[in-house]
Amino acid sequence: MYVVYAEGEEAQAELLAQPLREAGYDVTHNGTVVVGESLIASAMRAVTGGTPVVLCATARASGSAWAHQIVNAGHSGGRIQVFVVQMESQAYVEHLALRNKVARYCDDSAAAVRDLLAALAKHFPPTGSSAPVQAEWISERMDAPLGRNALDIEAVQRFRDELRPEVTARHPATLEPWEFLERAGLAVAGELTVTGVLLFGRNPTAVLPAAAVKCVRYHGMDRSALRYTETFEGVVPDQITLARDFVARHVRRGELPSRDQVRSVDVYDYPMIAVREIIANALVHRDYSTTDICVHIRLFHDRLEISSPGSWLGRNIADGAELSLAELEGQSIKRNFRLAHVLSWVRLVEGEGSGIPTSLRDCAQTQSEPPTVRYDQSVVTITLKPRSSGSIALHTHDGTAYQQFNVVTPSREVAWPVRVGVPPQVVEHFQDRSAMTQISETLSIEKDTAMAGISPASAVVVSGLGGVGKSQLAARYAWSLWAEPKVDVAVWVSAVSRDAVVTAFANTAKRVLHEQDSEVFGRTPEFAAESLLEWLASTGRRWLVVLDDVQNPADLMGLWPPQSDTGQFVVTTRRRDAQLHAGRRMIELNVFTRDEAVAYLADMLTNTTDDADRDQLESLAEELGRLPLALSQAAAYLIDHPLLTIADYRAMLADRRRTLAELMPAESELFVERQQTLAATWSLSIERADQADGATRPSGAGLARPLLEIASLLDPNGTPLDVFTTWPVLQHLATCVDREVGSDDVRDGLTRLHRFNLITLTPDLPVRGVAVHALVQRAVRDTITADRNHDLAHVVADALLEAWPEIDSQQPALTQALRSCANTLHTWTVPSLWYSRGHLLLFRVGRSAGESGQPTTATTYFQRLQDQAITYLGPDHPDTLTTRNDLAYWRGHAGDAVGAAEALAELLTDRLRVLGPDHPDTLTTRNDLANVYESAGDAGRAIPLYEATLTDAKRVLGPDHPTTRKIRSNLENVRSS
Repeated sequence: MYVVYAEGEEAQAELLAQPLREAGYDVTHNGTVVVGESLIASAMRAVTGGTPVVLCATARASGSAWAHQIVNAGHSGGRIQVFVVQMESQAYVEHLALRNKVARYCDDSAAAVRDLLAALAKHFPPTGSSAPVQAEWISERMDAPLGRNALDIEAVQRFRDELRPEVTARHPATLEPWEFLERAGLAVAGELTVTGVLLFGRNPTAVLPAAAVKCVRYHGMDRSALRYTETFEGVVPDQITLARDFVARHVRRGELPSRDQVRSVDVYDYPMIAVREIIANALVHRDYSTTDICVHIRLFHDRLEISSPGSWLGRNIADGAELSLAELEGQSIKRNFRLAHVLSWVRLVEGEGSGIPTSLRDCAQTQSEPPTVRYDQSVVTITLKPRSSGSIALHTHDGTAYQQFNVVTPSREVAWPVRVGVPPQVVEHFQDRSAMTQISETLSIEKDTAMAGISPASAVVVSGLGGVGKSQLAARYAWSLWAEPKVDVAVWVSAVSRDAVVTAFANTAKRVLHEQDSEVFGRTPEFAAESLLEWLASTGRRWLVVLDDVQNPADLMGLWPPQSDTGQFVVTTRRRDAQLHAGRRMIELNVFTRDEAVAYLADMLTNTTDDADRDQLESLAEELGRLPLALSQAAAYLIDHPLLTIADYRAMLADRRRTLAELMPAESELFVERQQTLAATWSLSIERADQADGATRPSGAGLARPLLEIASLLDPNGTPLDVFTTWPVLQHLATCVDREVGSDDVRDGLTRLHRFNLITLTPDLPVRGVAVHALVQRAVRDTITADRNHDLAHVVADALLEAWPEIDSQQPALTQALRSCANTLHTWTVPSLWYSRGHLLLFRVGRSAGESGQPTTATTYFQRLQDQAITYLGPDHPDTLTTRNDLAYWRGHAGDAVGAAEALAELLTDRLRVLGPDHPDTLTTRNDLANVYESAGDAGRAIPLYEATLTDAKRVLGPDHPTTRKIRSNLENVRSS
């Protein structure tokens, strides 16, 4: 078996290779056969030799020429040899599948693996004993040995811990696991039977691909609705429990006190004893000879369907016929007798055919309709309906006891208009911004004709960094309509979780729908929320829904208000996910413009009126990055400290020893409702960006914070993307998360930060590909300890050096960005790069500026560097002498040949004293002094100095050393001129 994939996608291929190995196939991949342009021949030989090939179809692989070659070769002989697995939704695979079915891993990984194993078993059954078993064999030999499928000893022990006392007496705890299994008829000669695998196998679906239960919660009345899916594999006892719990989670209404229980008991919409019995029967009595259909549990708005492959034994039901379960009481035969019998030992199924009577009794006692049974295309489906709205079914957590309470629902007219939630207060000095106009235009609202002419695409998503004013913008818009009587329903939700949205929607449904739907008070919050969404989609009344601060777009699955001619929908979020765009206008809210920022500060600080004050306000606004939240809190700080001038505050802000927290009000001092401090505003976003999304995604989890720490030390206007994938950064990140980190992981980590608006990615401008707001940088730097800051300084300096091109003039935009990043790094970490010696980056920056045609800039830079070197290293340190050499060299190139010559002559004296005549640095200074003489036109002094220096360089360094060659070249140039 060959698993073929595009280069660099080994991890995704391994997701397929592992279950293939467990199923008994000998799998080759992960470097042994990597199908790229250079290794097509290896895969083609496998195909032509009759070996089955699994194609790991990512977007990259499916669009390649080699994929088409392999597929065509695999089907040329008439036999299917290539099996396609779609790993990514954007991968176009239909042209690769030909007449074979595509396994869609991107939609449901477990189902895809089952489909793949079933297809392989049909055409290429493995030789190992763990192969998927043929249907006829299963149906005839449930009690026959299947092979050495790995036994789950822990599953056996858990099962035995739950045995009824009378069963334990027959199968005492002193029995070894295999003894217990053989005595129970679940193993023969050390091999599990089919029933044994279903009960205690480590991976039952490896040999029985359809031995799973798929649970789907549909947010509507049919299968076209949005859905949430979970697939449970594993052993049958666990499947029964997990499937029952899946239903319970989605139909639980809450809890109420019990007359005879110490704790409150759960309230459900469905008779949960009946649900458990029917799920157990579906799994126990299904036809396991059907290898392409698993048990399905589908929960709709108005019903629960439990489908099991096979016919109803004991009664011939016509195809398509539907009967009441009561008509079939006493007319069932156990298809898998031993499976049912053993499960009765732990009370997971009722014995003696009492499962159906128990279900019917529970339905009657909870005032639920009797379930119906339908047989269609070899599948039995039992349908349950929600209990009567006039009562509540109370169950203990194990589903074995219940009570009845009558529910009295209010009966009164709806009090229009309905308002749910309250928008936050709008700040006193709110600035009208262009984004407000965009919202109004998108929603087709005019103040003098409120709610008139609403567009069908009446949905707006406002996205931006925390602190740019998204909530204030939405609040201003909501308040403009809140008192408008023509707006029949207005809802404001702080959408920090799915529960918050569901609860608000359910409360709105009860306020709006109780007159026309008396059952709304008895529905679960999820069902009530769905009822509201259906009403919003069809009503002629005017409505507005605002979901503020959506933390995770996935929380809104099935909860997006519909497009409507009479409704409006506004979302604010820090996220940038693509799913937010679908059918909605996305408005990226940025910081204030310069005029907006100054006007806001002037309004807040009423004593600033003259031109001098305006200059101070403009400077303060820029220093705070024109971020509305920062401006608001800075103004509040100034108001609370009347003796502090704006100039004083700016000086404090420039003091790197002060943190943002010291320069802003404490949370208890904030005078704007629901406002957070700057640090708190961003900390939650960073935490969420660090969380894992799932096992199949590139592993960027845990990298968001360390990547943001690196970015906080670099140019806020943009850092080259390649800096973040250099070896020093990868090693640092690997240490942070205690695992290997690659370039893909870094790109995923950066994407997470971008999605949360903590950074801005511009991949079309890679030399400035990662930008961060300056205040976000400062807030992050405030959390970095001194020791960590020192270590980070060296990591980032090494990274910048690695990213630096060999010849600056060939990539001027890149070197300019790197110089800017290096200067920013040194500013925020000084004196870390002077520890024991000067980091090479410090010298590379100045030389790069000079080599790029900016000798005056280089001279100024090295003057500052020389002052620092003397301070941190002392006047005679070799690196201090090097800065003096660079300063004099570029001083000469800037036009001051006399001053440069004097400086180099003084430096030569010091280097001879400190380093000696034969040190390479001394030779360099002699060469640079001769070069200055040459630049000044004094060949009479330049040539003798070049000659003497060349003689010493050949003696000390050798004739072929780069320094020797450079001196020789300089000498030849001056002689020829």
